[in-house]
Amino acid sequence: MNQYTLDDIRKESHSLTLHTYATHYLYSCRQSTIEKWLRMITLLGFMIPVLIGGIVSSYGLDSILSKWSLIALTPLAIFQLALSAISLVYRWEDRVSYYLESSISNRNLSQEFDKLGKYPNEDVKITEHQYELLIERNNNREEQDDKYPFTDKEMRRGMRYALRRFQRGCSGCQQIPISMKPTDCGVCGQF
Repeated sequence: MNQYTLDDIRKESHSLTLHTYATHYLYSCRQSTIEKWLRMITLLGFMIPVLIGGIVSSYGLDSILSKWSLIALTPLAIFQLALSAISLVYRWEDRVSYYLESSISNRNLSQEFDKLGKYPNEDVKITEHQYELLIERNNNREEQDDKYPFTDKEMRRGMRYALRRFQRGCSGCQQIPISMKPTDCGVCGQF
Protein backbone atom coordinates (compact mmCIF):
# COMPACT_ATOMS: atom_id res chain seq x y z
CA MET A 1 0.00 0.00 0.00
CA ASN A 2 1.07 3.55 -0.70
CA GLN A 3 1.23 6.12 2.05
CA TYR A 4 -1.33 8.82 1.38
CA THR A 5 -2.39 11.64 3.64
CA LEU A 6 -6.05 12.59 3.92
CA ASP A 7 -5.19 15.85 2.18
CA ASP A 8 -3.58 13.99 -0.76
CA ILE A 9 -6.66 11.78 -1.11
CA ARG A 10 -9.00 14.77 -0.93
CA LYS A 11 -7.11 16.72 -3.61
CA GLU A 12 -6.84 13.79 -5.99
CA SER A 13 -10.46 12.80 -5.39
CA HIS A 14 -11.62 16.34 -6.22
CA SER A 15 -9.56 16.28 -9.41
CA LEU A 16 -10.86 12.86 -10.46
CA THR A 17 -14.41 14.00 -9.67
CA LEU A 18 -14.04 16.58 -12.43
CA HIS A 19 -12.36 14.27 -14.92
CA THR A 20 -14.83 11.43 -14.54
CA TYR A 21 -17.79 13.82 -14.68
CA ALA A 22 -16.40 15.40 -17.86
CA THR A 23 -16.08 11.93 -19.38
CA HIS A 24 -19.67 11.13 -18.34
CA TYR A 25 -20.88 14.31 -20.04
CA LEU A 26 -18.97 13.73 -23.28
CA TYR A 27 -20.13 10.14 -23.69
CA SER A 28 -23.72 11.15 -22.94
CA CYS A 29 -23.46 13.85 -25.66
CA ARG A 30 -22.14 11.30 -28.15
CA GLN A 31 -24.89 8.86 -27.23
CA SER A 32 -27.59 11.48 -27.62
CA THR A 33 -26.33 12.56 -31.05
CA ILE A 34 -26.20 9.03 -32.44
CA GLU A 35 -29.61 8.18 -30.94
CA LYS A 36 -31.14 11.11 -32.85
CA TRP A 37 -29.74 9.77 -36.12
CA LEU A 38 -30.94 6.25 -35.32
CA ARG A 39 -34.44 7.57 -34.60
CA MET A 40 -34.40 9.39 -37.95
CA ILE A 41 -33.45 6.15 -39.73
CA THR A 42 -36.31 4.34 -38.00
CA LEU A 43 -38.80 7.11 -38.71
CA LEU A 44 -37.91 7.32 -42.39
CA GLY A 45 -37.88 3.52 -42.64
CA PHE A 46 -41.52 3.41 -41.53
CA MET A 47 -42.83 6.70 -42.86
CA ILE A 48 -41.77 6.36 -46.52
CA PRO A 49 -43.32 2.94 -47.19
CA VAL A 50 -46.48 3.87 -45.27
CA LEU A 51 -46.89 7.10 -47.26
CA ILE A 52 -46.24 5.42 -50.60
CA GLY A 53 -48.52 2.50 -49.72
CA GLY A 54 -51.29 4.80 -48.51
CA ILE A 55 -51.16 7.02 -51.60
CA VAL A 56 -50.95 4.13 -54.08
CA SER A 57 -53.74 2.17 -52.38
CA SER A 58 -55.95 5.28 -52.24
CA TYR A 59 -55.36 6.69 -55.72
CA GLY A 60 -53.98 3.76 -57.69
CA LEU A 61 -50.55 3.27 -59.24
CA ASP A 62 -51.42 5.12 -62.45
CA SER A 63 -52.58 8.27 -60.66
CA ILE A 64 -50.59 11.47 -61.21
CA LEU A 65 -50.48 11.92 -57.40
CA SER A 66 -48.88 8.48 -57.03
CA LYS A 67 -46.27 9.26 -59.65
CA TRP A 68 -45.36 12.62 -58.07
CA SER A 69 -45.29 11.04 -54.61
CA LEU A 70 -42.81 8.42 -55.83
CA ILE A 71 -40.68 11.15 -57.39
CA ALA A 72 -40.77 13.20 -54.17
CA LEU A 73 -40.21 10.32 -51.76
CA THR A 74 -37.48 8.48 -53.70
CA PRO A 75 -34.69 10.88 -52.60
CA LEU A 76 -35.80 10.46 -48.97
CA ALA A 77 -35.74 6.68 -49.39
CA ILE A 78 -32.22 6.84 -50.86
CA PHE A 79 -31.12 9.10 -48.00
CA GLN A 80 -32.57 6.64 -45.49
CA LEU A 81 -30.79 3.72 -47.17
CA ALA A 82 -27.47 5.58 -47.19
CA LEU A 83 -27.89 6.54 -43.53
CA SER A 84 -28.74 2.92 -42.64
CA ALA A 85 -25.61 1.72 -44.43
CA ILE A 86 -23.47 4.26 -42.59
CA SER A 87 -24.97 3.26 -39.25
CA LEU A 88 -24.21 -0.39 -39.94
CA VAL A 89 -20.64 0.23 -41.10
CA TYR A 90 -19.83 2.46 -38.13
CA ARG A 91 -21.79 0.23 -35.73
CA TRP A 92 -23.87 3.03 -34.25
CA GLU A 93 -26.01 0.65 -32.19
CA ASP A 94 -22.91 -0.76 -30.48
CA ARG A 95 -21.53 2.72 -29.92
CA VAL A 96 -24.77 3.96 -28.35
CA SER A 97 -24.73 1.01 -25.94
CA TYR A 98 -21.08 1.58 -25.06
CA TYR A 99 -21.50 5.35 -24.64
CA LEU A 100 -24.49 4.85 -22.34
CA GLU A 101 -22.68 2.26 -20.23
CA SER A 102 -19.54 4.39 -19.97
CA SER A 103 -21.51 7.54 -19.19
CA ILE A 104 -23.29 5.84 -16.31
CA SER A 105 -20.08 4.26 -15.00
CA ASN A 106 -18.15 7.55 -15.14
CA ARG A 107 -21.00 9.43 -13.42
CA ASN A 108 -20.99 6.85 -10.63
CA LEU A 109 -17.20 7.13 -10.29
CA SER A 110 -17.51 10.91 -10.15
CA GLN A 111 -20.09 10.69 -7.36
CA GLU A 112 -17.90 8.27 -5.39
CA PHE A 113 -14.76 10.40 -5.81
CA ASP A 114 -16.76 13.48 -4.79
CA LYS A 115 -18.08 11.73 -1.68
CA LEU A 116 -14.62 10.44 -0.76
CA GLY A 117 -13.10 13.90 -1.24
CA LYS A 118 -15.76 15.62 0.87
CA TYR A 119 -16.33 13.02 3.57
CA PRO A 120 -13.27 10.81 4.05
CA ASN A 121 -13.21 8.37 6.93
CA GLU A 122 -11.12 9.63 9.85
CA ASP A 123 -9.18 6.36 9.76
CA VAL A 124 -6.56 7.01 7.08
CA LYS A 125 -6.13 3.29 6.34
CA ILE A 126 -9.84 2.85 5.55
CA THR A 127 -9.89 5.98 3.39
CA GLU A 128 -6.70 4.88 1.65
CA HIS A 129 -8.24 1.49 0.90
CA GLN A 130 -11.43 3.08 -0.48
CA TYR A 131 -9.31 5.44 -2.57
CA GLU A 132 -7.19 2.65 -4.02
CA LEU A 133 -10.29 0.64 -4.94
CA LEU A 134 -11.74 3.68 -6.71
CA ILE A 135 -8.45 4.32 -8.51
CA GLU A 136 -8.41 0.73 -9.73
CA ARG A 137 -12.00 0.97 -11.01
CA ASN A 138 -11.20 4.30 -12.68
CA ASN A 139 -8.08 2.86 -14.34
CA ASN A 140 -10.12 -0.05 -15.71
CA ARG A 141 -12.77 2.35 -17.00
CA GLU A 142 -10.15 4.56 -18.66
CA GLU A 143 -8.62 1.52 -20.37
CA GLN A 144 -12.00 0.61 -21.81
CA ASP A 145 -12.75 4.23 -22.77
CA ASP A 146 -9.51 4.42 -24.75
CA LYS A 147 -11.39 2.54 -27.51
CA TYR A 148 -13.30 5.76 -28.24
CA PRO A 149 -10.92 8.63 -27.40
CA PHE A 150 -11.91 12.28 -27.25
CA THR A 151 -10.53 15.14 -29.30
CA ASP A 152 -8.84 18.04 -27.54
CA LYS A 153 -11.90 20.21 -28.25
CA GLU A 154 -14.18 17.63 -26.64
CA MET A 155 -11.95 17.41 -23.57
CA ARG A 156 -12.02 21.19 -23.11
CA ARG A 157 -15.82 21.18 -23.47
CA GLY A 158 -16.14 18.35 -20.95
CA MET A 159 -13.86 20.14 -18.50
CA ARG A 160 -15.93 23.32 -18.79
CA TYR A 161 -19.10 21.32 -18.12
CA ALA A 162 -17.58 19.64 -15.05
CA LEU A 163 -16.17 22.91 -13.69
CA ARG A 164 -19.58 24.54 -14.13
CA ARG A 165 -21.36 21.59 -12.50
CA PHE A 166 -19.10 21.58 -9.42
CA GLN A 167 -18.59 25.37 -9.31
CA ARG A 168 -14.81 25.12 -9.40
CA GLY A 169 -12.31 27.51 -10.88
CA CYS A 170 -10.43 26.56 -14.01
CA SER A 171 -6.70 25.98 -13.59
CA GLY A 172 -6.06 27.92 -16.81
CA CYS A 173 -8.22 31.05 -16.60
CA GLN A 174 -9.06 30.89 -12.86
CA GLN A 175 -12.75 31.50 -13.70
CA ILE A 176 -15.75 29.48 -12.52
CA PRO A 177 -17.78 28.86 -15.69
CA ILE A 178 -21.38 30.03 -15.55
CA SER A 179 -22.31 28.90 -19.06
CA MET A 180 -21.18 26.54 -21.77
CA LYS A 181 -20.26 29.44 -24.04
CA PRO A 182 -16.65 28.85 -25.19
CA THR A 183 -13.94 31.25 -24.09
CA ASP A 184 -10.30 31.68 -25.17
CA CYS A 185 -9.03 29.53 -22.29
CA GLY A 186 -6.85 26.60 -23.35
CA VAL A 187 -8.22 24.44 -20.52
CA CYS A 188 -11.98 25.07 -20.50
CA GLY A 189 -12.61 26.98 -23.72
CA GLN A 190 -11.80 26.97 -27.44
CA PHE A 191 -14.33 24.30 -28.35
